[in-house]
Amino acid sequence: MIVVYLFYIACFLLPAVLVALYYLFLMVARLLGARAFAPAGANATHTFAIVIPAHNEEQVITNVLRSCAGLDYPANKFQVFVIADNCSDCTAEVAGNSPATCLERNDAKRTGKGYALEWAFDHILPMGHDAVVVLDADCLIDKHALRVFDRCLEEGNRVLQANYVLSNPDASPISYVARVGNVLEYDFFYAPKSTLGLAVMLVGTGMVFHRKVLQDYPWRAYSLVEDAEYTLTLVRHGVHVRFVANVNVFQAGVDRIQQLTVQRARWAGGTLRLGKQSAVRLIVKGLTTRRILLVDAGLTLLIVTRPLVFLHLSLTLAMGMLLFLLEPSPISRVLLGVGIGALAIYSVYLSVGVAMVGLNVRRIRYLLLAPVVLGIMAIVAVKSGISRRTAWVRTPR
Repeated sequence: MIVVYLFYIACFLLPAVLVALYYLFLMVARLLGARAFAPAGANATHTFAIVIPAHNEEQVITNVLRSCAGLDYPANKFQVFVIADNCSDCTAEVAGNSPATCLERNDAKRTGKGYALEWAFDHILPMGHDAVVVLDADCLIDKHALRVFDRCLEEGNRVLQANYVLSNPDASPISYVARVGNVLEYDFFYAPKSTLGLAVMLVGTGMVFHRKVLQDYPWRAYSLVEDAEYTLTLVRHGVHVRFVANVNVFQAGVDRIQQLTVQRARWAGGTLRLGKQSAVRLIVKGLTTRRILLVDAGLTLLIVTRPLVFLHLSLTLAMGMLLFLLEPSPISRVLLGVGIGALAIYSVYLSVGVAMVGLNVRRIRYLLLAPVVLGIMAIVAVKSGISRRTAWVRTPR
């Protein structure tokens, strides 16, 4: 039985407890003031290129263009570029009828956002802008964004990540669960990590790069999670990503099962594959070279898929209860107690996210369905993790 106990501790209980304590540490840091806020600059020092990769986005791109046009920043200090990437609709025409500059890319062999960004950066960097902002075609950005980014760059930061906010928590149980997870990931994970100098992952939209970063470390990230892949390139070279909590990029989250399965399969599958390739190596290299940023980046890759973290916790508790029922000894009782303690920490962590989003009658109903949604997310993550599919699939509108 000792062998069984050791296996249970090593593979289930210890990882669950360590992750719970890590979440607890970051949550406490955030509640104590690690908020990652940045003041807006009074002067407009830097010039910006705002890059919007768009694949068949004629129905939504007008909103982001309008949002960019309303930015509180001198008009001669920023330029908006729409990358009409392998479009078969009227995205280029819609963008061309706006003040934005539309660049069309057609390459049937090199498809996906990673290739579109590489192409865009190669074309735009020679124009001489000081920094590049990347936005998705279906998002909105805070009016004061460029002034805050300008101040952050003035302070010496070279890569920034804006706060990513899902704007439709009341649309369905799926969008509500996603919004709670969204708050936990950004406000209670990346915000304190950034303040503490730990690893922050880029998330695809609301990314800001000083031109020198893209020149020194050219974009060569083409996987399903090209943003995380490029983050690891930066981490390996000691480049820290600063999270900017008070600049919001708003985007409607998925609210239907079909959308959820496609989006989660792409994101979770890509993240798990990247984690299998890089996480352990980053942790080992970080420990041997005493570089905490590498260790934390590897750990982040392992735990960023929260539905799998909760699935692992559920299995940990189930196995702890089974061991106690099979042999109700002092050892099994202690192990079960530790597992319940980890569950208590997770429960507090989730409760904070629920409280931050707020409750109403509809959200209470959605909260009751949250375990079902998390279960679906976990199943999709597991299936995508063992799948060999690497082709980019667009989330249905």
